[in-house]
Amino acid sequence: MLNKNIKSITFKVTLNGEGGINWEGSNGNKEAFVKAMKDAGMDPNVTAQYVKNIKWHKANYYNRDGKLVRVLKISADCIRHQMGCVKNSTITLIDSIWAEYLASNEALVRGYLFPKEGDTTTKRKSPLSVTDAEETSGAVSMIESKSASGVRNDTSYFQQETFGKTVWEFEVTINLSELQFIPVSDIFDRRAIPRNLENVVLGKLRNLYGDVKDGYYAMKNASVDTPEYGYMLPNSAVRSLVAWYAETLKDINITKATSYAKFASMTVSALDEDNNVVENFDLGSEYGVCSQYVEGDKGKYEIAKAEVERQLAESNKAAKDAKKKAEREAKKAKKEAEEKAATEESA
Repeated sequence: MLNKNIKSITFKVTLNGEGGINWEGSNGNKEAFVKAMKDAGMDPNVTAQYVKNIKWHKANYYNRDGKLVRVLKISADCIRHQMGCVKNSTITLIDSIWAEYLASNEALVRGYLFPKEGDTTTKRKSPLSVTDAEETSGAVSMIESKSASGVRNDTSYFQQETFGKTVWEFEVTINLSELQFIPVSDIFDRRAIPRNLENVVLGKLRNLYGDVKDGYYAMKNASVDTPEYGYMLPNSAVRSLVAWYAETLKDINITKATSYAKFASMTVSALDEDNNVVENFDLGSEYGVCSQYVEGDKGKYEIAKAEVERQLAESNKAAKDAKKKAEREAKKAKKEAEEKAATEESA
């Protein structure tokens, strides 16, 4: 087992809870519901009456042997939110704080997106793939009548789906190759480190993980063999990040006013380089990464880089010219309006 590199690691997580966590709007997920009924050969016209003024819990709908099956869920987006991520763009205002974050476990594992006016957007696609958490214990729901406070209207009285004890299950898969590589170029529009912080972040990564290589890397079997410049983390860093993330999963505790869902248990499996699933995978083993990247041709990178920079320069110039033109036209229109007002006043 230890002689084979690993492509991905999957965590199957179980949450125990009570009550609803993740709600639809007052009309529920009508599109999904209608599609599921059509797929099951049922009349979707009944849904207009069925979902009116009912607050439904989020759910997935399946056509199983011609029957409509509804499974309660906590959406993948909700799960991601509970696992945390930085959304405050003010972190980019102080370079030292920004650099600290970009080299952190959270940034490397969960990814980020920092748009910045007048500059390339800094972003890292998360190597995580998260599924919806579906209810697996067969919790039976009921519809309760409720009323909203405030001015009375046709939505003041509504019904809400409720249920008791729950068991939720979801999976998170980490693509180790994507976790290991940090792109630091504009060629494929996925720069993960701003230009002015490249050396700072690289230094921090090396202080944390040792032998972090910077170089030119291309995807194996890609239709375009032009490489990207970027940083490649050592296998030991990948193992450390995966172990850290496994611990964060154990801290999941989603709480609402009268309901909750918290971590109960977890199993770990891995997919090796021969696409064999390894059950009960030991995160403490000295496994390597089955990388999808190979060292690339620096010359091809430099040619592509020059072209991208030329296009960016032209795009920035066009944007600046358009802004100046708009300012001139606005100034002219203001002057004409003032002159017209003055003429009318004197008349």
